[in-house]
Amino acid sequence: MVYRLKVTIRSGAYLGRNKVERVLEVPGIRTLEDLCISILNSVEFDFDHLYEFNIRGRRYEGQPYGGGTQIRTKLYSLKLKKGETFALWYDFGDDWIFSIYVEDVLNETGDGIHVLSRKGTVEQYPDYDESGGEEEEDFEEWGGNYFDLSGMDPDGIAAAAAEMENGSLFSRPEDSYDYTPPDALYEASFRYKKTKLWKKISGQEPFAIRFTDGTEGTVVIMGQAGDHCAVAVYPGENAFYSYFQIATEPSSHVWYLENERIMMQDCLQLVFDNKEYLFEKELEAAKSYAQRNKIRFSGKNAFPHFVRYFPARFPWHPQDEAEERLLLEAVEAATALSSVMGTKKPWELGFTEITPFTTQIPLMVREDDRWILSGMQALPKNKSRKPVRAVPAPDAGKLKQVKKRRAKGTLEARIIMVSSPILDKDGGAPFFSFLLMGVDREKRLVLPPHLVRDLQKEADLIADHLLEQMILMNWRPAEILAEDERTFAFLAPLAKGIGAKLSIEDELEVLDDVLDGFLKNMGGMPGAMDIEDDLYGEGMGDSTEEAMLILDAILGMPDSRARAMPMDLKEMVRDMLEMGFVPPETAARVKRKLKLR
Repeated sequence: MVYRLKVTIRSGAYLGRNKVERVLEVPGIRTLEDLCISILNSVEFDFDHLYEFNIRGRRYEGQPYGGGTQIRTKLYSLKLKKGETFALWYDFGDDWIFSIYVEDVLNETGDGIHVLSRKGTVEQYPDYDESGGEEEEDFEEWGGNYFDLSGMDPDGIAAAAAEMENGSLFSRPEDSYDYTPPDALYEASFRYKKTKLWKKISGQEPFAIRFTDGTEGTVVIMGQAGDHCAVAVYPGENAFYSYFQIATEPSSHVWYLENERIMMQDCLQLVFDNKEYLFEKELEAAKSYAQRNKIRFSGKNAFPHFVRYFPARFPWHPQDEAEERLLLEAVEAATALSSVMGTKKPWELGFTEITPFTTQIPLMVREDDRWILSGMQALPKNKSRKPVRAVPAPDAGKLKQVKKRRAKGTLEARIIMVSSPILDKDGGAPFFSFLLMGVDREKRLVLPPHLVRDLQKEADLIADHLLEQMILMNWRPAEILAEDERTFAFLAPLAKGIGAKLSIEDELEVLDDVLDGFLKNMGGMPGAMDIEDDLYGEGMGDSTEEAMLILDAILGMPDSRARAMPMDLKEMVRDMLEMGFVPPETAARVKRKLKLR
């Protein structure tokens, strides 16, 4: 079926008296996320804010950087009826409200979204001066022991912090990626894809596997939502915990926290993707296999690649033949499972949606050179176990120095994983660093963060650094507010040592503003990492050659990543295009890619 929808902007920060309407035809197989993107494209809005659909009183929340399952809901599953109206609330600051009226439900097929008519226009970001006409002061580089937020741009603070922590270490993972998968993995992948098992089982219905070496693991079939077609295998009990937490804990609406959740997985995956999501080396290997075996790639998610997730590491490749064998056996078991199921429903074979109360799941074993279902496998009793973190005792001498100060003010704090990969000089997958971000709430001072590679092993370095900054600032906070349980546990000995009251608050407004700016400039925002160093670095200057390399990098991005680029980077690109040295054809392509007017 196809829905004909009349979309009207009812209100928004800069709507004024503008009358804006669009009529779209959207197939029922498309998702709410697809609908949101299509509506925003039709009015030439950037897809760079949180949003929410309200349908019959139920909320479906989404964010521009992915994450969550609500927005992957297919339209047909909502059973929308002719004459029905629902709403889209986009950008919770500027509050754009779209009213969506179902004009008709057509008995047609197809997957393309079409804009049938357009009436009226409105600017999402009109040119205006918030400062009352005064020019904004340029940010001066950090030259002391803390940052003063009262008169500075948090993005500038973040850039200085990144420079202080040697931002040149942040790496382009593809530069060190070197892996050629064995043909057996490709062969098994194409056999599995023909089964379309993901249409029968969801990612919430795992099965256990007993590998041929006698060890066990958990296999998850992904792809029912239509956006990530994969077979994931979590080998061993510890790896299972990383899956269980993702499957049962609610997704975070904060993009960098959701990213950390995903990057703490311990699993191997066969992923089918579009070619732009593969490293050049991966793409070359896939094309080589296809050429040798006369295979033609076609359609969406046509290219297989093989991924190894390590906790706090950039998604990489299998490390040895043993890991390749585990992934191969998991894919073979999944292929066999499709035949075993036949026309049976998953629940008839014991499959169930994973919850904290699930006690067992189906087990696949290999007997007589074939994979079979062999009863049920009990799950670990303590399924939600999390790694124990050793909390270091703070340096007694530094505690004594801080305690001499009079207690005043509040420290807001959170430990985070920085989403920019750093090249591992010892080889292996690039790693993600951790830091503790602290802010003096009253004075709006940001304590310079200190990056560490291993949060547990180097926690004492973070604690010492925090105390050193307090000494340099001549400050002892009377209260410390942690934004989560991990930070609370980490700071408990320090807070006790300096006599500060410690508590948890779910939302810390000043700290959250700083973190958004800091992580964007550290390359943590999707879409920013590839070009940010060039845009902010000293080497750009007036070099036409370097500017063209930046534009080439943008044109090579997937559309979703280009759309998610921060507005300040888009404006810098616009300035480059207006310098006159960019060929008109290239400038036009870049503008279309970034939706610059």
